[in-house]
Amino acid sequence: FPYTTLFRSPNEVKRYVVDYSLDLDTGETITTVVPTVFPPAGATTPVLVCNGVAIAPAGNSFIFYISGGQDGFQYAVQFLVTTTLSKVLEAVVAFPIGAKV
Repeated sequence: FPYTTLFRSPNEVKRYVVDYSLDLDTGETITTVVPTVFPPAGATTPVLVCNGVAIAPAGNSFIFYISGGQDGFQYAVQFLVTTTLSKVLEAVVAFPIGAKV
């Protein structure tokens, strides 16, 4: 899951899940998730917002919510994940923003 593209409308607030089950060793869990939004050049408002990041109770995945973004632009969100075994995992998700037809 190093890079994934997920399409959404600028009016939606959507929940997403990133699952690291296959990347974690037995007994290893996620301890922190730090998201960073990378806006595209030329995008103004509304900004893309990533919030509500929460690690699932099993510790092998996390959820987050995406809202906003300017129609016609593609944003990227980087997630830096640390684990109980001090691994650092990175996922980058692309969010092209456009009205659905």
